[in-house]
Amino acid sequence: MAKKAALSTAWLTAGLHKWQAQASTIVCFETEDRARCRQLLHFLLQEERFTRHQIYSYDRWQGLRRYERQRERFVLVGAEEISPRGATGFGEDCRDLGTALRQMDKVLQSQPTIFILQDLEARQEVELDARLNAALRSWSQDAALFAQGSVVFLLAAQAEAVVDQYTLGRVAVVPVDLSLDTERAYLIYLMAQELGLLEASLRQIGTLVRLTAGLNLQQLRTVLLESYHRTSTLEPRTIARLKGELIKQEEIVEILDPKGGFELVGGYTGVKDFVRQNIVQVLAEPERAAQYGVPLPRGLLLFGPPGTGKTLFAKAIAGETNLPFINFKTENLYSELLGGSGKNFAKAIAIAEKHAPAIVFIDEIDKFGRRRGESTDGASEETRRVYNQVLEWLGDPQRQSILVGTTNRPEDLDPALLRSGRLSYKIPFLYPDDEARRQILQIHFGLTGLYPTLPVQSAAILAQAIEMLVAKTRAFSGAELEDLTHRVRRRAFQRQAAYVEPEDFQDALANFTIDLDARRREIAQYIQSARAFGNDASLLSAWQD
Repeated sequence: MAKKAALSTAWLTAGLHKWQAQASTIVCFETEDRARCRQLLHFLLQEERFTRHQIYSYDRWQGLRRYERQRERFVLVGAEEISPRGATGFGEDCRDLGTALRQMDKVLQSQPTIFILQDLEARQEVELDARLNAALRSWSQDAALFAQGSVVFLLAAQAEAVVDQYTLGRVAVVPVDLSLDTERAYLIYLMAQELGLLEASLRQIGTLVRLTAGLNLQQLRTVLLESYHRTSTLEPRTIARLKGELIKQEEIVEILDPKGGFELVGGYTGVKDFVRQNIVQVLAEPERAAQYGVPLPRGLLLFGPPGTGKTLFAKAIAGETNLPFINFKTENLYSELLGGSGKNFAKAIAIAEKHAPAIVFIDEIDKFGRRRGESTDGASEETRRVYNQVLEWLGDPQRQSILVGTTNRPEDLDPALLRSGRLSYKIPFLYPDDEARRQILQIHFGLTGLYPTLPVQSAAILAQAIEMLVAKTRAFSGAELEDLTHRVRRRAFQRQAAYVEPEDFQDALANFTIDLDARRREIAQYIQSARAFGNDASLLSAWQD
């Protein structure tokens, strides 16, 4: 199937349709992918309607170049090659944008010409090039260009980064997908064949297609090649890590590569099983899931007291599923400028959907999802607009991202946010039960997971110590158990002991104090919240017993 597929030309066809309809002689393809630029050139060379056209290209570094069909390459041109020296009075270097635009103005009007402009993005609107925008406005409805069949293609990640608002209305803008699933499958197949890995890679092409969502075609090739040179394979975990390194971090979101899966999380067996059955298995068997009409969960709400591992579990879901973990940095999403928060959230949502399917994480979702009429600052109207924007995204039937939100106070959330179409499951994360505390201690003492193994004289000493701590830490959170294990290590380190002794465990516990009466009241309150807001009985903690 992958071999028969090819790169989509739908975006190219859409641009030509706008040009043929005389919407404008300027077509802006919103892409910064070098592979798309090459695809555009190949497409134009294959089109019979353009066999008589001269093809020119300009970017700031290489200047103005002309495509020589016989040599199958672009060559640098100077102004004197386009206009005779006597006509201009001097031979100018067409590396300068203004010079290139003036010279191309003559060419576009005098003969059938294709002019490709790329790599012209400005960092801020004040830096937008006035010469370029003046030229684009003039050319957009120029009768001479229409008569010659000339067309200007502008390639930019966003049209607004090159074209000002006045000019934008005269430009036909065509969004371009970063990459389609079929395109990535096609390229992965070709790369595996080229590298001699086809037989080994056929079974995991579906997984690799999913893992590389959000990469453009050039980035996809880069990641695959680096994986091959590092591991001699197209290994999924390596590719997931390289993808995370390749994608630029944004101030409003961060895309992380989780260090592991559920082996790093103690307890919560029921929730782990739920994720394996409803997310991992659906992703692993997409054909069967489609046959039964089984969708991925729309979203998960993890609620419970602080320190119970909600954030850690959200990252573990990403690690377990090999999906990108996209963290919405809510502290940076809100802007002091009117309308700025809405723009930031729109950008964050766009980034999330480009990398879908992905785990999109919003910590303390109650910061903007509070019940109507409540606000935490003077900008309640702006907060409400942002909230409605996020609600619309969560309710979008086309949304591919799996939202994981956390809160300590589910009772503060607006009922509209808790609706099943937006958040499929509300999962209580209460204080860990006996087995969960045992697993958490084993992880942090290095018996499992990534932590260094605790130096003890015998495994029996550590096993006995863990059982003692399990029995005496019933009201502890996961974060407090982690802190307790650090105290055990510090005590042995400070007395420069060769091994951790039983008294190190006892002393660390004796000096770790919490208000047990207050904690018991808190536990009772959260059990009530779990019963009130949890919507799957199988996911309720053993604390309800």
